[in-house]
Amino acid sequence: MKFSALSLQDKNTGLVKGVDMAPPGSANTYSIIVPAYNEEAVITQTILSLQYCLEQIKERGEIIVVDNNSSDNTSEIARGLGVKVVFEHRNQIARARNAGAKQAKGDFLFFVDADTTPVPDNFLFAISQMKTGKVCAGGSTVRLDKEMGFFVRSLVS
Repeated sequence: MKFSALSLQDKNTGLVKGVDMAPPGSANTYSIIVPAYNEEAVITQTILSLQYCLEQIKERGEIIVVDNNSSDNTSEIARGLGVKVVFEHRNQIARARNAGAKQAKGDFLFFVDADTTPVPDNFLFAISQMKTGKVCAGGSTVRLDKEMGFFVRSLVS
């Protein structure tokens, strides 16, 4: 199951609300942080999708995979695809996100799940909104890449 979802936070202030964080037209950069625990089955597709997004966006950016103490080849796969890998030994999603945020060089942070296949339009829209200085947090709708079974549908409805 793949989800198209992302969340945003301003790296410098950590704020999730407010205005005038960045003046319009400033040269903002961004970091895409991907917390990952035993994601070797899906991390290649996620990274390739994110790299495609980077190619479509005219802003500078980076991808950081945070290995959250995986016992599989998640880190090796990510490194092989040319992205920065950070290690967080404690299995907690918040700690993994924070470890990535500490290493990030971008002005804006995008947190993307390791089983996500994002599309460039999401990032382009989010960046354009962030650059207005009036938006500093956001999300995206979820679309599954295959039909859910009856049991799963009953849990989420």
